Amino acid sequence: MSSRRIERVNSLLKEVISDIIRTEVKNEHIAPLLTITKVDVSPDIHFAKVYFTITNATKQQVEKTKEALNYASGFIAVKCSKEVKLRFFPELRFIYDSEYDEMFKLEQVFHKIQQMRKDTPANEPTE
Repeated sequence: MSSRRIERVNSLLKEVISDIIRTEVKNEHIAPLLTITKVDVSPDIHFAKVYFTITNATKQQVEKTKEALNYASGFIAVKCSKEVKLRFFPELRFIYDSEYDEMFKLEQVFHKIQQMRKDTPANEPTE
């Protein structure tokens, strides 16, 4: 399958999965501030890795949400297959995307450096 088609399927699945989780999945273990960041479908479209992130979540919340999403993956796939017409609908696997946590930590470090530069007078040497 062409890489252009795979990209379109990834984009479409990202939107549809996000919508279904937000509107139809009723599970108290799924964090309310969940965002689907990307979807990677295998070239044969039999498997899809669905990456998600949660705003201000603890590790325990992330694990509970991941377990709940993987438990509901069959339900989510059935609902998605009614909106996205494919010969084979991929098996969904949910994976926590820690990339955003790392970016947030880097942003905090840059902010601290910027504050230190503002607080330090220009003619004083820094150590």
